[in-house]
Amino acid sequence: YAFTKQKSQSLKLSIGQLQAIYLVNAVIVLQFTLGVLTLIYNVPVVLGVLHQVGAFLLFSAMIYLLHLMRRQSVVEAKR
Repeated sequence: YAFTKQKSQSLKLSIGQLQAIYLVNAVIVLQFTLGVLTLIYNVPVVLGVLHQVGAFLLFSAMIYLLHLMRRQSVVEAKR
């Protein structure tokens, strides 16, 4: 635990990486909200489709974030 905490505190994130993290967090909140609304209203087609679109957006945002993080680790490894 101490090693990961120390490592994460020394990690310098770029503006793009921070924005990607905020994007992922926003899409998670959207996906959770759509999921709860879908269950509350007994899975209407519109909410079900929006929930699926939200899943695609979350998947895309996570891939984008992983791409940005991987690019940073490659750059740091070359130093």
